[in-house]
Amino acid sequence: MSPKPWLWRSSPPKLLETAGLSPVTTPVARLDWKADLTPEEQATLITDWREKLEASLPNLFTDSDISRMQRLLARLLKIVPREYENGVADGKITIDFEYREAVAFTDKAQSIVNQLAPVWKQEQAEAYGKYHGEITGLLEKLAAAIPNLVPLEEIQSLTSQTNTILEREFHISARRPGDKGDVIEETALEVRASLGSSLAAVQAGQWEVAESLRLDAYTAFDTEIEPRVLPRNPDLGRKAERSFLDGDENAPGIKLVIDRRLPMDEIQAAYERTLGMVEQSVDLLKVAVSPTTIAVTAFGIVAREGLEAVVILTALLAGLRGPENRSTRKGISQGAWLALAATALTFWLSRTIVTSLTQFGEKLEAIVSILAVAILLIVTNWVFHKFYWSGWNSKLRALSKSATGATHRWEWLALVGVGFLTIYREGFETALFMQSLLLEGNIHAVVIGGIAGLGLIAAVGLLTFRFGVKLPYRKLLIVTGLLVVSIMVTFSGSTVRLFQTVGWLPIDPIPHVQIPNWVSLWFGLYPSWQGVLIPLAMLGYVGGAWLLTRWLSARARANETPVPVPAVRRTPSIHS
Repeated sequence: MSPKPWLWRSSPPKLLETAGLSPVTTPVARLDWKADLTPEEQATLITDWREKLEASLPNLFTDSDISRMQRLLARLLKIVPREYENGVADGKITIDFEYREAVAFTDKAQSIVNQLAPVWKQEQAEAYGKYHGEITGLLEKLAAAIPNLVPLEEIQSLTSQTNTILEREFHISARRPGDKGDVIEETALEVRASLGSSLAAVQAGQWEVAESLRLDAYTAFDTEIEPRVLPRNPDLGRKAERSFLDGDENAPGIKLVIDRRLPMDEIQAAYERTLGMVEQSVDLLKVAVSPTTIAVTAFGIVAREGLEAVVILTALLAGLRGPENRSTRKGISQGAWLALAATALTFWLSRTIVTSLTQFGEKLEAIVSILAVAILLIVTNWVFHKFYWSGWNSKLRALSKSATGATHRWEWLALVGVGFLTIYREGFETALFMQSLLLEGNIHAVVIGGIAGLGLIAAVGLLTFRFGVKLPYRKLLIVTGLLVVSIMVTFSGSTVRLFQTVGWLPIDPIPHVQIPNWVSLWFGLYPSWQGVLIPLAMLGYVGGAWLLTRWLSARARANETPVPVPAVRRTPSIHS
């Protein structure tokens, strides 16, 4: 039996006018049902009919509704593998609640895709035509795989493929774009509003609406706030997450009290507990890296790199005194000034590139931080390997000597190149490192620390090149070098935290160990095995390499064969 065509004209004109819809005088869709079709053919027929029907329906969603639903879809697909991992092990259900959440989230994702299909077909027709079928197919496979208790890798693969298509083709992401601080504030407001509306729905007896709003709040917290809290305080992050779900024996979670329809005082207590943990989480994230720490870090890097450049430049010019070497000194000095300009240009270009990629959030921070740690390793290399800069110094001396022996046509260019390399090598490292500091936090602290470092270098350079004062360069290099070593340890800890935030490193909490926030901010140690051992390993590497070099140097001196001094034969005196 074929259903009658669905006509918009069957709706009252006044109702359509009130809704802002125009009457449609053509059939919406017709399902030509045939009983002798195979199940596969019937499924295809129904799918085609549904798509035609959805394409003819008006879009009643607002832009904010669409944005919320799309973000919720991406969030659900990120949460499903974790819920499945928590609830299933070795092909068996270990935690029934977690397993049921994975099933429910998958069903919800399929429902959202069906709701968004007409919107995508109208607003993103090309992507819809190419990938809608693939998305629904992947979700159907996911829905079938979970009850079969397949390996976790299969669930992760299906959700990852789906999210990749959503992000690449439909520009849908689970994470909010924008500045990290703004994202946290906006998400916290969204979570509070959703929980408040959910509680109001419970009080009105609208249990399904309350559950839907709870899910909105939970997915927002789970994708934006919880990943940032876990590396800093794993215990708080996990307790806050459980408070949205089943909670524990003494403090049931919001989902549990809704499902069981517990008394209103217990329901209100569950909501208050969750809101309290959300507030604690936001307060924890507001404590960014201390501005003082950032300023000291900026000062240490600028001072260390600048001092090294001054020492090498001083050594180069030391053997070029006198009026006969005036042109040589001038060429090297011009190269040094040119390197300063190139450093400023490098800083501007790298800042422009980094700013254009801010939509990648902590992933960009993690990548830039790795570069910064690599730079710090190079900078601290002098502590245990004197050939790092003394060898570089000898190379530059050789270049300057060969330049003075070149033809007049190339001599100036070669000397400028020597001066340029002397300064730009240090300036390039400093410019790139500063980008990581600027991503980490307070721009004013970076500026203050940088200016203080430049002031020190300017004073040292003035005393050295203008007044010929001999300063204790070695001691200055040791002091600033030790400062940079401490900076490297702190920065490596922050890099570990960023890698854990974006999911590139696991988080294994240290049992019964709480690390105060001030220790994390100043020393880069966070309460997980990775957050403690990796920074300490970096410190051990620097110290161990220094000790190894000292031991090798002492052994080399001990093995040196003393050069025999020939005996002086005395000529007998005339009086002997």
